[in-house]
Amino acid sequence: MSAVVQFGWKQRPRHLFIFAILYKSSLAAVRRERGIPVRKSIGSAVVTVTASLFISTAAHAVVGTWIGPTNSSWSNTAAWQGGVVPNGQGDTAQYVAGGSQVTVQDIAAGVTVGTIKLSGTSNSSWQFTPNNDIFLNQDGAGPGRASIINDMQGTGATTNLAIFMNAQSGTNPGWWNLQDDLFISNTSNSTRPTGSVQLRGRIQGNGNIWIENASNNIAAGQVAFTAQGNYGGNTTIAKGAVTFTRGDIFSPSPGNFVTIGSTGGGDATLAAVGGGLGNIENNFVAAAGSGGTLVFAANSSTSGNINIKSTNTNAAAVRLDGDLSFDNRATNGSIFVIGDPITGVGKLTKIGVGAMRVTHTNSYTGGTVVDTGRLTVGSAAVADSIFGHYDATVGALGPGNVTVKGTGSLEIETGASANAIADTATLRLNGCDSAFGCAGGVLGTADGGHLDLGVGINEVVRALLLSSDGGTNYVAQAPGTYGATGSGAANILDEYFAGAGILTVTPAGIAGDYNSDGKVDAADYVLWRKDTAAHGGDPGGYTTWRQNFGNPPGAGAGLSGSGAVPEPGTLLLMAAGVLLACVGRRVR
Repeated sequence: MSAVVQFGWKQRPRHLFIFAILYKSSLAAVRRERGIPVRKSIGSAVVTVTASLFISTAAHAVVGTWIGPTNSSWSNTAAWQGGVVPNGQGDTAQYVAGGSQVTVQDIAAGVTVGTIKLSGTSNSSWQFTPNNDIFLNQDGAGPGRASIINDMQGTGATTNLAIFMNAQSGTNPGWWNLQDDLFISNTSNSTRPTGSVQLRGRIQGNGNIWIENASNNIAAGQVAFTAQGNYGGNTTIAKGAVTFTRGDIFSPSPGNFVTIGSTGGGDATLAAVGGGLGNIENNFVAAAGSGGTLVFAANSSTSGNINIKSTNTNAAAVRLDGDLSFDNRATNGSIFVIGDPITGVGKLTKIGVGAMRVTHTNSYTGGTVVDTGRLTVGSAAVADSIFGHYDATVGALGPGNVTVKGTGSLEIETGASANAIADTATLRLNGCDSAFGCAGGVLGTADGGHLDLGVGINEVVRALLLSSDGGTNYVAQAPGTYGATGSGAANILDEYFAGAGILTVTPAGIAGDYNSDGKVDAADYVLWRKDTAAHGGDPGGYTTWRQNFGNPPGAGAGLSGSGAVPEPGTLLLMAAGVLLACVGRRVR
């Protein structure tokens, strides 16, 4: 308890008594000095007292060390070393493991801790059963975060090392409550298949969750979420592997963002595992500048699909601030379906033997690589379910270039967008032949590194490059139509194409036509100015544009209608006109 003093006719806490003395002293100083503002003297007293209050708060935090025996109650002083029971903001509950233990939270009013930590060298675990609430609170709205830490370093077997944040037993009302942001850390050498930190109980509150895991293996030492979430904050997988088994783990709301990776954090993986995940409606983000490989994985235990799609169309998205690999590890026919739009500047890479399907018109600009397995561009019909209403959507890849490697395949379904691959894209197909290292590949058969085109599809690209050595070298193909036997295309290449549809390679574009509208005009200059590096550089891109301004003859040269290159002043006015026209179209 805080020390108290008699002040007037009531008892006051000691820190209020000190504040009163300092306040009176500051007033006396003002009277003596006169030249010093009252505000400054009182401010000094307030700063001094505020600092003392922070020190006082820190001094009250305790460290409780659990000694058991297992299945003892939290309130049992004999189960804590020295009888120190942690139950306050900033308190630490720790266990230096000698054998696996279970702690039962029995205090009806709930307990509060800032840190829960497991350490030691044995192959042990620590479980918490919250029959009443557990509040995680380091310093409330302060700069600190509550923490759950597994720092166990097993010297022998490591398959049992874990912290379990269990669900309550029976009908008991206990939840895990975030009264602060939460830091989840696994620095242990755990190889436990079910996870090193297991969040099995329901989480509520408004804190954000930040996760750092030394293991990037979704089947050994991962941080595992298995219960419904009801918290309003965002979740960041800063490094390492995190798995989830329900669509509502991160609270199914487009207002909640789940970020994979962090700046400088290295490799990070988020994996949807198990069966029957339900509706997944969060915004997902691939962080920029991680310096590692970021993976969004699926590994369903049933043949049912894993779907990322919000009921309120376009309410949520998968945003690629950095590159992101989509990995479907399922071998039971389960498809990883992304029904929300994929946006951003990063690259999409399809890996994993299982199939992936996109059913929305996507706008990510970093290009597409199909490395392993099948990526399908399809569509989704209008639908209603217990989760809500889904609008119909049609699928398209982002506008960048596309590469399909030896063990991957890209399928454009009938019903996908008419521009599933951008008309301005370069398409690279590697084919698959065992002669150049593609296992099981048969020359002349579309068994990998190929494009599968549905009935009625006539996909258009700017350039088609084919490899006969596994992607080391490519040969550009002439303009024309390409497809498999029976497609009716002029060029039949069964090594690289399957299905009844065709691919049309357009003639080479006009130099300087940066927006690919068939003419070189002021709009192309605007595009060059916005991103010179992507359009020939400076001055190279400008020189190309200038030399071809007005081409082709008769097509018009933009606002001036003349093939002559305008003067700089006129050029700026033309560019401004183009921009205003664009703005006008958006406003309307």
